[in-house]
Amino acid sequence: MDKKRKFFRKGDTIFTDKPFVHALKSTYKNEKCDYCYSEETLSRCSGCQYILYCNRTCQKLSWTEHKRECSRLKKIYPKILPDAARIMSKILIKLKNGGSTEKGYYTSIRYRTFKDLMSHYPNLKNDDHRLEHFSSLCGVLKEYMGEANLPNPIELLGIYGRMCINAFNILDNNLNTIGTGIYLAASVINHSCVPNATATFDGTTLRIGAITDIEHTDPELHVFISYLELMQTTSERRSELQNNYYFLCECKRCITNYEQNFVNSMICGNSDCQAAVPMKNKRKEILDSISCSKCMEKISEDKIKTFYDVTDFTEFQLSKMKDIGYLDVCKMCLEKQNGIFHPDNINHVKILDLAFESAIKMEQWKESLKYGILLIDGYRVYYGDCHPSLGILYMKLFKLCTIVENSESAVQYLKEGMDILKITHGEDHSLYKNEVRNKGIEKTDDLDLSACFDSFNKHWQHTFEIIDRYQTGKGVIKNDDIVAVINHLNQLIKLLLLDIQSAKSTNQSRCFEYFLNNQLLEKIYSWSLKTDQFQNRLKLEQLKVYGVLLSELRGHQFLSDDSILNPLILILNSYDGDCLSVEIEKHLVTVLRQFCVVLSHQPNILCNVLKENSINSKCVILSLLMAFIHRDGSIGEEARDALLIFVSLSRQNDTLANIITSKSNVSPVLATGLSGLYSVLPRKLDFENDCYRLSPKNIEDVPELSNFLASVELCNAVAKICHKIVYDQLLDYLYHGFLLPVVGPALMQDFENNCGINTHLSRVAEEEVATATVYLDLLLRSVTHPGLLQTFIKFVLCERFEKIKIIELLINRINNKSFKVCIATLALMETILDLNCEDVMLELVFKYLVPCTHIMLSQRSRIKQVDSYCKSADIFLSLIPDVFKYRNVNSQTLYSEYQGYLNYARIKIAECAMETKHWTYLYDGENPSHTIVETKTIEMENDQNSILSADDSSSGYESFKAMKDIDKMLGNDENSKHADEILSNTSSPCGSDSPTCFIRQTTFKTKEPFTQYPCLGPFLEALFSNLENLPEQDFRINLRLTAVMTRLSMYKKPLIQSLLLNHSMIFQPCIRSLFQILRSLKQTIETKLSGRMEKVIEAEAFLIERENKLCNTQCNRSVSEKIPEPFSRGETKRRSISVAFGAMFRRNSGNKEAILESTSNGYRYYKENETESLDLPINAIILAEWLKELSAICQEHTIS
Repeated sequence: MDKKRKFFRKGDTIFTDKPFVHALKSTYKNEKCDYCYSEETLSRCSGCQYILYCNRTCQKLSWTEHKRECSRLKKIYPKILPDAARIMSKILIKLKNGGSTEKGYYTSIRYRTFKDLMSHYPNLKNDDHRLEHFSSLCGVLKEYMGEANLPNPIELLGIYGRMCINAFNILDNNLNTIGTGIYLAASVINHSCVPNATATFDGTTLRIGAITDIEHTDPELHVFISYLELMQTTSERRSELQNNYYFLCECKRCITNYEQNFVNSMICGNSDCQAAVPMKNKRKEILDSISCSKCMEKISEDKIKTFYDVTDFTEFQLSKMKDIGYLDVCKMCLEKQNGIFHPDNINHVKILDLAFESAIKMEQWKESLKYGILLIDGYRVYYGDCHPSLGILYMKLFKLCTIVENSESAVQYLKEGMDILKITHGEDHSLYKNEVRNKGIEKTDDLDLSACFDSFNKHWQHTFEIIDRYQTGKGVIKNDDIVAVINHLNQLIKLLLLDIQSAKSTNQSRCFEYFLNNQLLEKIYSWSLKTDQFQNRLKLEQLKVYGVLLSELRGHQFLSDDSILNPLILILNSYDGDCLSVEIEKHLVTVLRQFCVVLSHQPNILCNVLKENSINSKCVILSLLMAFIHRDGSIGEEARDALLIFVSLSRQNDTLANIITSKSNVSPVLATGLSGLYSVLPRKLDFENDCYRLSPKNIEDVPELSNFLASVELCNAVAKICHKIVYDQLLDYLYHGFLLPVVGPALMQDFENNCGINTHLSRVAEEEVATATVYLDLLLRSVTHPGLLQTFIKFVLCERFEKIKIIELLINRINNKSFKVCIATLALMETILDLNCEDVMLELVFKYLVPCTHIMLSQRSRIKQVDSYCKSADIFLSLIPDVFKYRNVNSQTLYSEYQGYLNYARIKIAECAMETKHWTYLYDGENPSHTIVETKTIEMENDQNSILSADDSSSGYESFKAMKDIDKMLGNDENSKHADEILSNTSSPCGSDSPTCFIRQTTFKTKEPFTQYPCLGPFLEALFSNLENLPEQDFRINLRLTAVMTRLSMYKKPLIQSLLLNHSMIFQPCIRSLFQILRSLKQTIETKLSGRMEKVIEAEAFLIERENKLCNTQCNRSVSEKIPEPFSRGETKRRSISVAFGAMFRRNSGNKEAILESTSNGYRYYKENETESLDLPINAIILAEWLKELSAICQEHTIS
């Protein structure tokens, strides 16, 4: 700061601040020091076994605060305390022990205490979301601290408000959130979307630095930072600030219209102009007045429509990817955006950002460099010319350029990044010092290469003297000598890297030539074997050296020399089978991953490694990696990444594929690992409310489920990238080592008959069966590879336990008396139907409908008629009970407008039609002939391990969503051929040759039809039977039931349409049609609800409240589950949002007067002094809404 002129210069440190309290995120608790947040070798607190420190100094400095929480953490260990609960408890403990007088100075004389922080108490009282979160937090704090140690509720709410409004996210050098802190002085800084300062962290120390010249020195009035992610639209930023901080931003970026010119813009089609053409945020009727304001060229209607289509597609993919990018999806989006989006369009920049990060993670260096360069301008538009994110981007580009050996561009990006980081972080920041200054790269132009070589030579001579002295037996090895060798070795590596970078390549580096000729690493390794008790220490240091070399020189061919490769192989072999420390494991897995990356880019080195393997009985890389792939944390992630990279090399390398299948345990470990992880999953899930379906995004707080899904995703990824023989072996092990012995018995428990009169055992078995069903549903929705899906479907449709097929038992459970088993089974059946698999539908539905015995003989010619369906839409609406006739069908309904049902039906019918377009038969009453199905049915009786396959020429699985997504999003024939190629190479789960063979090798011989009793099949009959009980049964079952029926009606197949949607079709007398059931339900409901309109209105209010709460599931936490972090300033776009698992099942209604309880007949809703149930009106509303949906489906089927 210039004291004379009284202003802050650009780059000045306005002030630094230490945290009042801080808490490391629980996801990093085993990876970083709890005090300084470093990643050194960690030691666990002997008291609580919960906290880890990097050294004794940090432990002593932390003890003042930690001693007050140590015993409490010990009591809950190994459970994990939610982050919000820990930071709140630390605040309460500090305030109780004199922290209320602590001051945070933001000038030399002005300061803030904790009580000076804003709490926004009036806003909190009207914020339902935060009040619910506060209620949950109080429950955890009472259990953790004891109710006697908590202040009164009003004071506690005020403290909670101060925490939420003033908490900062503590960021690491890559701008990832690693902790939360309360900073008293920094809390004085206000927000602006055009900040003149930035908050950066070095450990837990916060620095407020000026990024522009500031003409005043009062931080409270004239210094502004950003509280949120700046790459958002104006409405998104203002909404987030209003919801989280209770103010409406009035900065110049928010109140001016400048941003609207490009944030949602199309590129002008004029090649000489290419200006940004601003578009409306929402799709409107296409107007003929949209033109470029610069060249006045009119934009065509087709291009406008394409723009909105691409925008919808991009926003949908962004919502799916969130903060984790998938490179293939990003490429699809960018391809569609090409020539449509302006480069500054915010959706284009977001996709580029995700593509850049995902390409880096996949080690696609050239692609990531391409995306990063395109990203520079977008970052400048949304972040400004001086922002930490832009500086980090330049540093990443510098690193990428060094990898691809583009030294000229690397120096340019390094200088750009240095200039920005010097301003945003300061010259004393560890990022600036360690990553830039200590490398000395900014001075490489002035480096004296001769002096560098002389220094390198001297360090080696000193090292060699020590080695030679003990090799000739002239002395005893001492610790000082070992330390000296390690120090010399580190200096040798630093000088080597510096010389290579200065010489532009390894071929011109004198140090590298000397390094190879004298076989330095081989000599050091050979000597280390003779150092007795120091051997392990030296081996670890050599491992670290290889980590540096592999990281810094991955673009060079240095590993092609045996003098470097052989010691590495020997070191890796020496660790195989040993019991390793945490530090060795961490460095070992890192080296293995880096080694695999190098092998993927340099196939000639892989050949040398495989030759070495031919001598040994196993592959050391795989042998080491398989010990870590089921670990949680960063070690497990790195091991899985390394395994995928290495296994992917087998796709084009038959030798490696044979090694994987014959000399490694990859497939057995993957399969048995799944079995082991499945066995420790919770055998009971707390289904207290509505959700009986898990999502991968909702299980982060259940470590067992997270680990299990990570293993499933690993199997899925391996199947995608491996060689055919590895793929076949993996499927075989998964089927026989996981599905048959583990999932099958869990799913097939007979909880009704085997438990006898023991009610407790019966209830426990019932819980376990429901949970196993939910897990199978999760598996089917988590797996995307067609081969794995086929294996899982084979298991469900073909496998028998005690002569009963799994699919038969599932169908029987649709009408089970157990509510939990019933609703979990319905959710699973909906997932199975969502696969759009021909063989699934043939097994469940079509093999019973194809003979057409369910309809009168005279009606068979009418199956394909569609004219009558227009009338069916009116019939469905006429079946709505009269109690709802006061509301016009086109007015807003309970959940949306009728137009919303039409839009949803149009999308789902189109998707279903696309995914079933490759089906073998049309299922229209003529194709296939019913005699084919009869013949196949006879053959089925002789082959109980088979299912009905659609045809010899089709697997019935061409419609799997993995293939659909690729085909639909890419929109080209080449990918369709690739999909068919994959499927044709994937054998079927139904044959007798192997468990992964799917297509039955039989010839269907047409026979004369035989008489068959008219029926719809057990699946449809179970659904219809359940539907008849709609008024009396639990409304949650009805919601699932109607969803399954709706999904069936989406199929554009005449047989199923004529059954469900044709009101004029005449069925056999023993067959009850859907319309007959609906008419009966209408009459029953009208009779029972006569004169009870107030109950209907009350039921509507309940359902609307329920729907609103379900929409906010990810924002809620239950008392006994983890609580989300408070809203924190400075959140970055790559933050990790932990979603509550428990909140999916437990939610407080917030209404003490209204009570819901489960009864034997359904769901009971009552108030005090009132006993009348709302089951019937709730179910009546569900029926009315479902009829509107069926009507919309009829209309869309007609026009499609």
